[in-house]
Amino acid sequence: MSAMDIVNATLDDDYMPTAEEISLVVGTLSDDEKKWRDRHGMLKHEGYELRPRLRPGWTPSWHESGADPMMCEDGEVLPVGRFADHSNPSF
Repeated sequence: MSAMDIVNATLDDDYMPTAEEISLVVGTLSDDEKKWRDRHGMLKHEGYELRPRLRPGWTPSWHESGADPMMCEDGEVLPVGRFADHSNPSF
């Protein structure tokens, strides 16, 4: 099951994802996060540093530590949707 399949399955009130499924979802960059990752070099050249999750070559920290992904800094997914698009506020 892909990360998107898991997210869609959780929309069903009766579905409870496993710890492994949560790790897969949280450990997969969203399309918006990939856009930031792809700008890493340019931003770093200008003096900015992105959080580890958004750097090229990132691997989830919980894979080595065994920690709960939801308790790790890099387990926090970048907000998406209209709230992340400050160029066109719709509220």
